[in-house]
Amino acid sequence: MIDLWLLRAVTGISAFLLFQIELIIAKIFLPYYGGSYLVWGACVVFFQAALLAGYLFAHGLIQKYGMRRYRWVHLFLILLPLLFFPGRPLAAGPAGYSLPLVLDIFLRLCATVGPVFFVLSTVSITSQMWLSASSLSSKSNPYALYSVSSFGSFAALLSYPFVFEVHWDLSRQIWFWRALYFLMLGLSIWMFQRIRITGTAVSGPQGPGEAITFSRQIRWLLLGAAGVIVFLAATNIITGEIVPAPLLWVIPLGLYLLSFVLNFREKPWCPSWIVSHIYFLLGSAALLFFLIEQRVFPVTIALILLCGIQFALCMYCQNRLFALKPETDRHLTFFYVIFSLGGFAGGLLTTWVVPLISHSIIEYLAGLVVIATTLVLDGKKNHFSRRHVLWTIALIIAVVTWPVLFPQYNFLGILMIFMLFRFVFHFIFKQAPAAVLCGLVSLAALACYPPDLWNADRVVYTRRNYYGISKVVDSGGIRSLYHGDTLHGAQYLAQDKRGELLAYYSPRLPGGEVLAADVFSPGRIGLIGLGAGTLSGYASARQTVDFYELDPDVYFIANRYFTYLHDSPARINFILGDARRSLEENKMTRYDLLVVDAFGGDAVPFHLLTREGVALYRRHLNSGGILLFHISNRYLDLKNVLARVGASLGAHVGFKAGAQRSFVDIVSTWVVMTWDEDHFQTLRSRFQWIEPDPRVVEKTRLWTDQYTNILSVIRMDQLLGPIRYFAPFNPAPRTPRL
Repeated sequence: MIDLWLLRAVTGISAFLLFQIELIIAKIFLPYYGGSYLVWGACVVFFQAALLAGYLFAHGLIQKYGMRRYRWVHLFLILLPLLFFPGRPLAAGPAGYSLPLVLDIFLRLCATVGPVFFVLSTVSITSQMWLSASSLSSKSNPYALYSVSSFGSFAALLSYPFVFEVHWDLSRQIWFWRALYFLMLGLSIWMFQRIRITGTAVSGPQGPGEAITFSRQIRWLLLGAAGVIVFLAATNIITGEIVPAPLLWVIPLGLYLLSFVLNFREKPWCPSWIVSHIYFLLGSAALLFFLIEQRVFPVTIALILLCGIQFALCMYCQNRLFALKPETDRHLTFFYVIFSLGGFAGGLLTTWVVPLISHSIIEYLAGLVVIATTLVLDGKKNHFSRRHVLWTIALIIAVVTWPVLFPQYNFLGILMIFMLFRFVFHFIFKQAPAAVLCGLVSLAALACYPPDLWNADRVVYTRRNYYGISKVVDSGGIRSLYHGDTLHGAQYLAQDKRGELLAYYSPRLPGGEVLAADVFSPGRIGLIGLGAGTLSGYASARQTVDFYELDPDVYFIANRYFTYLHDSPARINFILGDARRSLEENKMTRYDLLVVDAFGGDAVPFHLLTREGVALYRRHLNSGGILLFHISNRYLDLKNVLARVGASLGAHVGFKAGAQRSFVDIVSTWVVMTWDEDHFQTLRSRFQWIEPDPRVVEKTRLWTDQYTNILSVIRMDQLLGPIRYFAPFNPAPRTPRL
């Protein structure tokens, strides 16, 4: 019995180490690449690639030499990471989404944790083969160890944001990881001594009934890809369409791992209705995708529905994978190689390919298409009637012609809803896999259609890149810039009104009133975060303004579709790339006013508000200089974090929030820091800036480059929001998310 638990311990701890280092490294890399959820996706793709490489290595050697000889290789492998313990990697700020950028992340990950991750990825498959070749009573079902491995991964994923990230900084996290690795190493050596190989080598000739058909291999591949696509797509939807909170990224991945835990065990558990009603689940998932994009549901309901359907789809994929596994242990390693190859291909498609070819998050629908393809390969009821063809053609014609013939009406949204419901209640219950597949492909094509398909507003420009989806929308005489669903700037279209500053940059709001008053007469101004370039409207001809912007698409939009930059009399400079790295490289630049406006979007670069970051800003301020932070965010409350950072650096800190009853009630929250007593007293007396409560500040843990805790700044009260307006039935302008 102790031998079996020893195998389980080694397998579970290795999986825990595997995913914990994944989270640690992703946390280190994330800020330097804009905080985008696609950075997390790129890391997942790398780890899928490393996992595939580990499986291929173990499969090749075990098939050639058998377990008796391979176990010596395995012992050497687990000793090898002692030379490559993970440390803090170097990361560069990219200039935009491109193949060199993706390769940059990939190569840096290879150089930092590649060897470690490769070795850990071989442990699970080796343990299963070790069990299969042993004399233990449980050798008949080695796949149960994969459930243990998935449980270890799930435990690492669940414990990190709620335990390790909350209480330990990155240095302590890495030291704990190293200690746990030594524990796994000791247990592995013990296992090597105790559990002998009694079975024959795997490399013998195939016995009868062991052949694996090509169709079966394809289904392994597709099911492996589908699970990864669905959970990564759900992650993208959560960040881009629901809540821009990186903490929530662990939910889809956790549900994905839980589906393995429940299905790859001695007695797999999967509700029968998931398999029997997979057609209904596919249709419901397609419908939910379009409804979430329209913000029909409150945030909490949208999260529950999305994660619930994602979990059901992942359960189906893993249940089918387990049902299609090889009958004998001979093909165990080959099985893991094929479905991990599918996982890598799914991650590659979701993170690297789709963002370059689509303006919307169609990877979610792509996952449904892959699942529907497996249903077609199962060969059940593959009829595709003339009626299905006619309905598909009618849908395509309506989509193409309606916006051209009737641009003043938004009835196409109603038509889409009708077609979606028809898809759910007709295609689904008919259970025709070919019809379902064709319907899903059609819906995926519709999602690629111009974004004003559902919206009465005119979408002037849209583009998806590495940092998210940027849109320029004209509505009600106002041109607005959105990143995802977050407002980043606005301007009147009328020639005589375009100089008025809108949204949270209005002179009636805290940041605008300070800039408009020109009390401090700054000569040189630095602005981190370009947006539409609105803040340049406050600059005069005697001033120089430096804009720091990470996303090159934002730079293009601000110059092409807004006139704030062109109309400004100031001398304007643009610095593309990460602001901290740019400031570190240009040590001579000094500012009288430095505005940090980078915390309102779906990718919050927390490294810009750590103690080290603020200390860097201070070094770039002239005597009497002022730091101004725009921290408006629906789901994050950052003012106490900044107050604690400012107090640690001896700064005077004040904050102020304001609202205006125009342009859909904009609420704007700002924090000011200065080391000049007179300037701070002026802000307090003239503009009524408020000092933070010192008791609250003292209780807030200091954020550094080694420690940030997203959980502590999430506004849980905002997760229960009201039902948003439904675009097909309401022509009113949308409410921006700040």
